[in-house]
Amino acid sequence: MCAARVPALNNERDGANTGGTTDALFAGVRVGFLSTVPSTIAVFYRPLIDALCQQGARVAIMASGHAELQELKCGGRAGVFPVDFSRKITLQRDMLALLHLLRLFRTQRFHVVHTHTPKAGLLGMLAGWLTGVPVRIHTLHGLPLETARGWKRKLLTVTERLTCRLAGRVCVVSSSLKNRVLELRLCPPGKMTILGEGSACGVDLNKFRRTPAVEARARAIRQELGIPETAVVVGFVGWMVADKGVMELVKVFQGLAEDRRDLYLLMAGADGGNRDPLPAATWEAIRGNPRIHYVGRVPDPEHYYTAMDLLVLPSRREGFGLAIAEAGAMGVPAVATRVTGCVDAVMDGRTGVLVSCGDIAGLQDAIHELVLHAGFRRELGRAAADRVRARFASERLIAAHLDLYRAMLTRG
Repeated sequence: MCAARVPALNNERDGANTGGTTDALFAGVRVGFLSTVPSTIAVFYRPLIDALCQQGARVAIMASGHAELQELKCGGRAGVFPVDFSRKITLQRDMLALLHLLRLFRTQRFHVVHTHTPKAGLLGMLAGWLTGVPVRIHTLHGLPLETARGWKRKLLTVTERLTCRLAGRVCVVSSSLKNRVLELRLCPPGKMTILGEGSACGVDLNKFRRTPAVEARARAIRQELGIPETAVVVGFVGWMVADKGVMELVKVFQGLAEDRRDLYLLMAGADGGNRDPLPAATWEAIRGNPRIHYVGRVPDPEHYYTAMDLLVLPSRREGFGLAIAEAGAMGVPAVATRVTGCVDAVMDGRTGVLVSCGDIAGLQDAIHELVLHAGFRRELGRAAADRVRARFASERLIAAHLDLYRAMLTRG
């Protein structure tokens, strides 16, 4: 049941792509990425997959069978394998998914399996352990159990501990998340690592940068939505779910908009559906307000960030807060809650503003302060862009991932 032996490895670096960390080691190495939904890999790990494919690795991507999965083929260089993952706890479907993974792992003979999201993490680590995959890595992007209650919280705690036990290494995407994992005793400290200074795979600065073309498209977006050029646009990018604080943001905006006729709210992100759904009243408020524009999930968020004057993420929990970093790369400051993940993405008073979770008055005051003072907004935005460029460029995180893979493949 063991996976194939790792091929002979050459540690002489050739100085090619990804910041000088490439070498012949990865040629022919079989790497499997697993996520419950393909959007996790598409949003966070496309640059890493591209880098692995460029170096000759044989990459396979496994996620639920959405059309989006087909978009991850890396120009035909990566294989995609639909797996019927369910976000909910469904014993029969979960067992069938595990059996499917066992068959895939035996035929693909992976050297590395890297899992993401709780369900894919548990089933992927279990399948990898049972089939003897040499390198098993799980990345914690956040802890759903932080906002769960009752039996669901207990079950999530047990499954997270089991996943971490089966993994050879557990990556956490921020220091505050690592502290939370240790506090909850989910994973031994010696098994955890933070790559670089955090985030999943960083921010692609070739994509997330203000260029004349991006700024022109941002102006066009405002015109298409009927937002005046002189208006102040509050933005939100993320899943449209309760845990992201969407209800609080809409409520605060409605209050501020009564006194500011030049204030607009631009929201982008997928509808979470039955997963942590928004109340019907919140959707009615969004759809019924002519100054709230919900555009759904967009393939080019850099244009929408540029159309915003500030980003607001009143989340109840995060792993890191990638939207904050992406907005920061575009020079857009953030107002966010002082919760796991957000405290790593925002330097309070320097790249944005942090408020207590659930503090509606504090959230309103922070947004109002940035709406009123354009100079302060620009100062925070410049500092945010500098910080993202210095600490969270995707090249740095790609190199860190490759170094981790290299170390785990060659040890012993």
